[in-house]
Amino acid sequence: MITTAKRDPIELRKAGFKALNAALGHDDAQAFIRQFSGTGDFTKERHELPPRTHEEIMAGIRRVQAERADIIAAKNEAWEKKTAAACWSSG
Repeated sequence: MITTAKRDPIELRKAGFKALNAALGHDDAQAFIRQFSGTGDFTKERHELPPRTHEEIMAGIRRVQAERADIIAAKNEAWEKKTAAACWSSG
């Protein structure tokens, strides 16, 4: 459920962690958060990243694109059902 009301930062952080845990599980959610807790020195940190081949990078990009397409399709389907239900109930 997406809301447009502004939340205070603490409430937003709690909701974000809850959503991450629900979507990824506790361990993967923590791993995800750790990706953003670097020192900000990418030049230094990039040497700590595991080496990736071009094929691995492209496979990751295709995986993310497919996941996003699935999410968009599910949202469109939900919107269509909601719209159809509203049309039928208002008549």
